Amino acid sequence: MGDWIAYLIVAAMLLWSMRVVLRRFMPKTMFRMQQTLAVQAGKAGLPRLQRWLQPVMLQTGCDSGCSSCGTQPSPCASEADSQQEQQPVQWRPAAKK
Repeated sequence: MGDWIAYLIVAAMLLWSMRVVLRRFMPKTMFRMQQTLAVQAGKAGLPRLQRWLQPVMLQTGCDSGCSSCGTQPSPCASEADSQQEQQPVQWRPAAKK
């Protein structure tokens, strides 16, 4: 009996890890899968599960941070101001032991 519990725990951890990796490296695919599950839950008459599964809309455009086009996102006004005020780092000498 104890072996089955261990197997279930390992399987749950494996599924959770796969979900995290897929969301990180294949966000559009995960969005479609999650949206499909939400639609199926709605057809089955489970509105709470449907709302819980409904994914948040993906951000698109140059400022979404996806880094797929190899260009840098445009800095905001506050970032541009902070870049002008940056000072070089001044290191302290190491403490003597």
